[in-house]
Parts: sequence; structure tokens; C-alpha cells
Amino acid sequence: MTRGRLVLWVAFAAAVALSGCRAGRQIPRAAPMPSAPPRLSGAEGLTVFVAENTMAPLAPDLAAKVGTEKAHRLGVVDDEKLRKYARALRSALAGSLQGAGMASTVDPWSGAELVATATSEVRPTLEWDQGGVSVATRTTLVLSTPHGKPLAQAQVEVPASDEDVLDTAEALDRRLETHARRVAAQLVAALGSAPELAGYLQGRRTRRNISALLKQEEAKAAGAGAEPRITTDLRSARDAASAFLAGAAQPSAHGLAIGVEKFSDGKGGPAGARSDATRFAGLMMRTLGIPEENVHLAVDEIARRADLEKEVAWLAGSAKGGEGRLFLFFTGAMAIDPRSGMPVLLPHDREAGAGAAGSGLRLEAVLKKLSDSGVEVMAVVDACPVVKGKVKELKPPPKVILFAAPREGCAQGELALHVTEGLGSAQADADSDKVITADELRDFVASRMTKEGAQGPQFETGKGATGATFTIVEGLEKK
Repeated sequence: MTRGRLVLWVAFAAAVALSGCRAGRQIPRAAPMPSAPPRLSGAEGLTVFVAENTMAPLAPDLAAKVGTEKAHRLGVVDDEKLRKYARALRSALAGSLQGAGMASTVDPWSGAELVATATSEVRPTLEWDQGGVSVATRTTLVLSTPHGKPLAQAQVEVPASDEDVLDTAEALDRRLETHARRVAAQLVAALGSAPELAGYLQGRRTRRNISALLKQEEAKAAGAGAEPRITTDLRSARDAASAFLAGAAQPSAHGLAIGVEKFSDGKGGPAGARSDATRFAGLMMRTLGIPEENVHLAVDEIARRADLEKEVAWLAGSAKGGEGRLFLFFTGAMAIDPRSGMPVLLPHDREAGAGAAGSGLRLEAVLKKLSDSGVEVMAVVDACPVVKGKVKELKPPPKVILFAAPREGCAQGELALHVTEGLGSAQADADSDKVITADELRDFVASRMTKEGAQGPQFETGKGATGATFTIVEGLEKK
């Protein structure tokens, strides 16, 4: 260092000391802007709502510092600047999600499938020459269902950099906007590697494939002028079964899967109900070990009230000599009987409005009919009320184990997802003994559905049911 430069540096240090604050550190040059995140397989057509409550609070320790020259200089990053940064981050997230192959929206009424919420803690940093301010951030992005259940999370820390913007307070808005784009790109890239999101997209892909198969079957049947069937062809269920582990054969067991996604009046029901029922039929054949000829699947147009009454009668009458087990799966919508307060399962030809309860099948009566067969019964009812009323607790009849969606905070499809996960991939086998009991399944599903304080599912056992010793899957082959 030359003598002249040394004198200048000492003079600068003395000026800083007299100003009452220490010099800031030198901010490194900005790294190249991250490229677009890789496109996620299975994210095609997935719409994500980037929430309005994207936040950018000041780091707590910085917010507490007052009265110093440094605090005064850093005060340029005020509430207005933080709000601008939050808006820039929200916009950048929407762009990065689109770059990863998803559709993004900032319209809260768009009916988006998932919700993205970001919180970015902002830490202002002085440039070495005190001429400007840069920011470092720690940002958390949470991807959740519209009902608030967290699905996947990513967190990134992005250090302060000069962002190739002049060191002036007037240029801070541009610097914050560029930093927001950098944060968004890294967040979405980190989110893409989250195993929870990968599992969700895989399940979504399976559901889309099943839906396509169902449409093909309907088109073929319509083209051939086929007569209406009581049960749906199981080809799509066989495709779904390939995703599950194999369980011990139960040759005397029988199963019925019902899914109602649309109604005869043209109004849509719970999205994904047809695919969920088809997947469960595949689970019955593969993991529960039920022979294919003992599995019936009824969806939409062939799930009218008269059809379902016949199907329930078939299931109840299939138990011969008190042997075997019966499995019932229903996904769709339900109403509450205004007189009894009991749930009513709504068929394809349900009545709209207050008359819906009178056009459906009372769950209490369905379970009673199955119980009268004298064999063990497992019923999974994933249905949210569309016509609400005061709900009375349903006590299952003897030898019946009932899994039902929560009475409050019901998220359609959530119970079906976790039951099929727990059984079909053996995630509920807590003690790794290759046997999943009803209690193990209950604990697994409850742990998944009660995260973040959400209400858990209903789990009811009738008198005479074997409870913890009721084996749902035996001799399960682990992956």
C-alpha cells in the first residue's frame, strides 16, 4: 500500500469513528441470477395460488436497535420498503412456479389446487463505503392445501450482494426487486427436491391416469351402445393396483368401492372422488388380497341410489357361513339428516338443497346391514357434508370398524390418501412385523391428519369388533 493510499484510508476510518458507527463490510458482487428451476414431473396443469399474506418482516435484532448512526442509515429499509419487497417476492414466486411447469395465480377465487405462502426475514446491511444498503434474507416457503394442511416446505438463505445496482438509497427498490427474484428462484428449486411434493405429484399423476382410463372406458361403452352396468369395469383399478404392495390373499373377503364426483343435475361433486374410489378398489385387490371377482366398483352414473342399494345388498349377502371380511369405501358428498342428525351418503341422483338427505343412503342403516352378516366389517367414509346440520355421533354396530373424515375442517380426499398410503405402502406398519392392525392404521392416519393442529379423523369401533387385533394386511411384502 502506498503512503498516499494509507493516509486516505486512515482519514476514512477516522471519519467513520467520528460519525458514531463502524464501517460496513464490503458487499460481494452479485452471483449470476439462478436459471429457471427444473420442470417438475407431474406438475402439468397444477395451479398454485401465491398467497397475499406473503410477508417480509425486519430481523428482530435490527428492529430493536435505535438511536445509533447505523440504525439511522439502515432505517431506509422501512415498512414501505418491506411491503414493496413482499409484493416483489410474491410476483417472483408466481413466475418461478410457472417456470417449474406449474400454473400460478394471485386470484384467491381461482380454485387453485395448492397454496404457496412465503415469509422472508429481511436483514439490511451497509455497503462498505456507507453509500448504500443491501439486504440478506432467510425465507421459508410453505406449500399447503386450500384447507391449510402443510404439504411441503423449503427454506433458503440468500446473502447480501450488490446486485449490480448503484449504492444509493434511490436505487434500493430496484435492488430489493432483483433480490426477490433471486430468492424465488432458489426457493422453487429447493421445493422441487422436497420428497413430500414428489409423493404428492406421483399420487396426482396416478389419479390423472386413472381418470383418463375411466374416460376411455366410458367412450368405448358409449360407442358400442353397451347396456348400463351395475358395476364399473375393473381395468382401471388393476392399473391402480400396480402402485401398491402385495398382501396375503383373503379369498373369502369382499369389497365395494363407491365414488361420486358428479351428480345427475349436472353439478360437480368432490373433485377426485372417482379416482380415489378406483385406487381403493385396486388396493382391495392388491394389498388387502381380495379376489378380483369379489370386488365391485361403482362410480358416478352407475352409483345411483337404486344401484347402491343393490351393491350394499350384494356386499352384505356375500359373507357365507360367517367367514371372511367385508370392506366398504365411499368417497363423495354427504348430507346430515335434519331429524336424526345422522350422516347420509349422497348418490349420483341425489336431490339438491334441503332434500338431499332424503335422497341418499343413511350410513347408519348401511353399516347395520353389513353388520348383520356376522363377519368383520371395515368401512372408510371420506365424505364432506354439502348440506350441513347438527351432527349426532354415530356408534357403529357390532363387528364394524369405521374410519370417517373429520366432522369439522373436512378436506375431501385427505382420508383416502392417508389410508391408501398407510396400507398400500406399509407406512402404517409401526413395528415392522409385516402385519398392520386397525390400531396401527388409526395412529398413522391420525398423525398425518392432525399435523399443524388440524382435526383428526373419526375412528369408531362397534361392540364385538376385534379392535387392535383386527388384522387388515397379513404377510405384507415390504419393498
